[in-house]
Amino acid sequence: MVGEAFRRQGYSVEQTGLGGADGGIDLILRKDGRRTLVQCKQWKRQQVGVSVVREMYGLLAHHQAHTVKIACIGTYTKDAERFAEGKPIELIGGEQLLDMIQAVQQQATAQPTAISARIEPVFGSADSTASANIATPSCPRCGSALVQRRNRRSGENFLGCSHFPRCRGIS
Repeated sequence: MVGEAFRRQGYSVEQTGLGGADGGIDLILRKDGRRTLVQCKQWKRQQVGVSVVREMYGLLAHHQAHTVKIACIGTYTKDAERFAEGKPIELIGGEQLLDMIQAVQQQATAQPTAISARIEPVFGSADSTASANIATPSCPRCGSALVQRRNRRSGENFLGCSHFPRCRGIS
């Protein structure tokens, strides 16, 4: 749901899909040539502390990203907020996250998502020397071709890597 909220803000969203060994990164966002790392925390009873923010700040340089976003359903400690000040770190608290998700849900019910334009194949004759220059979308993660897929839960179409499940890149 968080990934879809960012997708509707114009980001290309890649889910790391690595479970617990993801190095703290749940999503990689791309927009306007910039790369953003996202970590989602589901702590209900406890605030997200400065150690999580420091860890993500370290991953920012390690992964050569431009910014970091940390989303949680609760709040952040004062130390975490102070550490993030003046750095390319956005702390998304519970209320802001809820607003983002509700906006996605309202958009989904108000207007159906447009189905991706279908790319029709072009066939040339065997003796044709001219080749068609067709731009096909490529996976932001591995560079392979993207194919249209359907989300089993929502029924929405999206572009996913043709090398799934080896690569889980989406656009």
